Order: sequence, then C-alpha cells, then structure tokens
Amino acid sequence: MTGASRASTVDGEYSWVGLQRAARGLLGLLTLQFLLGEWVNLLGSFPGGTPSLGTAIIDGSDPALAAHVVVAVALVFLSLVVFALSNTFPSAQVRRLGGLGFVGIAGAAVGGLSFVYTGYGNAIASYLMAIFFLLAFACYGVLAGATAPPTSGETETGRGAPSH
Repeated sequence: MTGASRASTVDGEYSWVGLQRAARGLLGLLTLQFLLGEWVNLLGSFPGGTPSLGTAIIDGSDPALAAHVVVAVALVFLSLVVFALSNTFPSAQVRRLGGLGFVGIAGAAVGGLSFVYTGYGNAIASYLMAIFFLLAFACYGVLAGATAPPTSGETETGRGAPSH
C-alpha cells in the first residue's frame, strides 16, 4: 500500500468515526428532546398570551419547554453538520441517511413551530413533529450502529458493482 492510499484510508476511517460520533450525539439529543417534549405535553404548561418562540422560551413558561426549544436549535445545527459529513462519502446509502435525517429534524422543527404559532393546540402539527422525529431517529440510529462504512463500490441501488 502506498503512502497516499494509506492516508486516504486513514482519513476515510476517521471521517466514518466522526460521522458515527455525530450520529450518536444526535441520538442522545433526540432522546433528550423526546423526554422534554413529553414532560411539557403531559406534566408541564404552555405559556398564555400571543404564541411565539419568545413566550415559549422566556415569558414565564415551563423551563422544560424552554429547554425543548433550545435543544431543537442544537438539533438543527448538528443535523446540518451530519448532512454535510455524509455527503463526503461515496456511498449513496450514507448520503441518503444523512439527508433523510436532516429532513426528519427540519420537519419536526417546522411541526414544532406550527404547534407554537397555532396556540399549542394543533394536534396535526404535534403529530407531524412526532412522525418526523421518528424518521430522524431511525436514520441516525442506522448511521450510529453500522459497524463499517459501505464500500465505495456501492452503486445507487445499494449493491456492489458486478464482477466479471
């Protein structure tokens, strides 16, 4: 093995480890987000007055709701990082998982914003938040749990290149 190919292998392994660590971090944050959201939904309280993110964070609302909003912002940013990292891999599967995970986080955030701005009573927005959460959790769970990155010989169908 030459020095150049060895360096690219080491870089590829390092990138894979970094991507897995970021996916595991997202799983931890998603778990915290779920617990905070369920606390507010079942045991907490929503602020009165005109619905806005400001009232959700600072105007006398439940501290769990404020934390839920802060974690949501962190999730959006970290999911963008994982999306960017996943796009550096030659594997279509890794790129799809990174992209779908971001779509899940973004969709949950939009559902959450819709829930806030409709006065904390829109069941459809809450349901969509949950569905997109599950999509993100599944995608990042697959990325975090894979034992090795898919090979660069993978085709768009997810199968290896045919041998002749």
